[in-house]
Amino acid sequence: MTIYNNNKNNWSLSEIILRELEEFSLRRQIVFYPKADIQISKDELITIPLLKEREAALYQQIVMELCSIFFRRTPIAVLPLKKGTFHLLYKIVFTNNECYIVRTSISRSPNRAFEFLVDGWIVEVLKQEEVPTVPVYCIDLSRTVYPFDYEIMAEVLGTELSAFEHKDSQYIDPCLLSELGQIVAQIHNVEATGFGLLDIRSILSKQNPQGKGLLQTWEEYIHLNLETHLQTCINIGVINQEEHKIIAKAFDSVYRISRDVRSCLLHGDLGHHNIFSDGQHIIAIIDWEDCLCGDPVFDIAFWGTFNRDYMLDSFLKGYRTIRQLPGDFELRYWLYYLRIALSKTVHRYRFDYPDRPGRPPASLRIQKAVEKLRSLGCC
Repeated sequence: MTIYNNNKNNWSLSEIILRELEEFSLRRQIVFYPKADIQISKDELITIPLLKEREAALYQQIVMELCSIFFRRTPIAVLPLKKGTFHLLYKIVFTNNECYIVRTSISRSPNRAFEFLVDGWIVEVLKQEEVPTVPVYCIDLSRTVYPFDYEIMAEVLGTELSAFEHKDSQYIDPCLLSELGQIVAQIHNVEATGFGLLDIRSILSKQNPQGKGLLQTWEEYIHLNLETHLQTCINIGVINQEEHKIIAKAFDSVYRISRDVRSCLLHGDLGHHNIFSDGQHIIAIIDWEDCLCGDPVFDIAFWGTFNRDYMLDSFLKGYRTIRQLPGDFELRYWLYYLRIALSKTVHRYRFDYPDRPGRPPASLRIQKAVEKLRSLGCC
């Protein structure tokens, strides 16, 4: 059985699984943003929610049996949750309202959920930086007993940070934003090597399980699939040919920036849906499967693409109490913001996500970033 067990704090990986991990890693080398670059057709992607709904009901009883064996007692309820893009989630309820979460792969997926292994590794890594994470009890990718990969973890207490935002202005307590900035800076204190998406093979080393990116340079990562994303944005009408030229020219400056980048651990998807709070403090950061190695400003810009610009000051106020920002922070921030906005626009198009009612189109983040870079003399 291919298992991570927190009681033993080790990995047990068969030779077959390791070979599959090698192939998985090669495929990840050509991915900038997994949700935009996944090698599945648009038609298949938009059917995933229906497939998940069917499988959630189909395997509900199997998940109950799994938990009965693991916990040596039977849950009183197994509740499918409507969360996650490519995985199924279940809330496991025992007596006295003791709860856990089980995350499973979609059984039809030809690829094992190697990203689950990141959750087990990250808990130990971030414990040293006192970053709040979610304990992981078990990960199994073997598929020898069950028709899916799975992980069992603690339930996250509190509420998604997005629930504390004002529905119109997105206002949120500046103290919470400042605390979040501090925590993100603590994450960035974890040194890494290489650049781009995390090489999961690197975290399996028993001697030095340091995070390592799949690419050799930061410039290589930022340019990964850039032209493909730009062409998609042209095809769907969110940028024109003139904007294409301006954006391509703006990314010429990445070479200068990349020479000074010291790689560190990045979350890679810092939306408030992945951050939990009790209303007073940040109590957990979840969903590490897209984590990266690279420039910490990239993580801050990723967070910025989810939020209003005025919120950045409060975030950086906390961040600066832990880490310094580079002198060219504003240039880096808006350049990365633009790169992320392009990939998110491709993501939204491929998944057929509509814009929120009453809000401007999400793709306008591209034009905003271009204007900011123009004001900085970058394009």
